[in-house]
Amino acid sequence: MKLLKYPQDVATLKNFISKIDYSNALVPNCTKELLEKTCDEALQYGFAAVAVFPICSEYVANRLKGSSVNSQIAVGFPCGNHFIKTCTGFGPGRATLHDLTLLKDAFGDKIKLKASGGVASLEDALGFIEIGASRSAGRYNMIEQLDAIGYQQ
Repeated sequence: MKLLKYPQDVATLKNFISKIDYSNALVPNCTKELLEKTCDEALQYGFAAVAVFPICSEYVANRLKGSSVNSQIAVGFPCGNHFIKTCTGFGPGRATLHDLTLLKDAFGDKIKLKASGGVASLEDALGFIEIGASRSAGRYNMIEQLDAIGYQQ
């Protein structure tokens, strides 16, 4: 797997960051401050969506209104309506290339796949997307990595 660098990989970064659902505020004890920070980061970096529990949905939808970042409400664990997820992210499991490959083989293009649960790095997210995931989950560790390589949208 290629180690991503900025600015050399700017096109790759922008493309796959727009396929990451930022789930930093998807925690049971989410505060308004965390919601604000998460929305601001999603807007700054260009993530696909901010994932939250239903109780936070109104704030997030209003905060992101008019932007390219969507609000995503976590319901119907583990699969939801639009994706089959590799993991909920709330248990001991985590997304693996093996699991994603099995799901891709079983379902093909009938439903979208989402790498979720313990996605540890930008490179992991990119790998999941390259082998067929439509989306990847991501938490604050990705912000730290983007900052470390000097990424700016």
